[in-house]
Amino acid sequence: PSSLLSLFNHKTPRQATLLDEQEQGSLTAQEQAERRADLVHEATALVTESNSRGLRLIWGVVLQELFFDAVHALGQPLHRVPPELILRHMGVKGISRKQIATHVREEIRRDRARTMAAAAGAEAAARRG
Repeated sequence: PSSLLSLFNHKTPRQATLLDEQEQGSLTAQEQAERRADLVHEATALVTESNSRGLRLIWGVVLQELFFDAVHALGQPLHRVPPELILRHMGVKGISRKQIATHVREEIRRDRARTMAAAAGAEAAARRG
């Protein structure tokens, strides 16, 4: 659970840039809304194309950005946010609750793997040092 806090605070490179711009006040509220609308439109097009071809959904940069933006905006660690709320906040048409739930599990698994690798690296460094 403390390792899941790092996942909650995770930012994609595009998100980090957007959040930095927002923190600096360089984006107006209208520009932020327009940027988000563009991302939702782009993500909806990707999901629709994937679904129409019967392909597995690829979580590219745009979907990841909207996903982590939703988790961050909901203000809870990822393992505590219901997939339905993430889905609603993302606003992407065509994506299912099951796809969101699967992605949540995958992100939690990745975070645990990163945490374990970092701990193993620290332990090995302590033995050498």
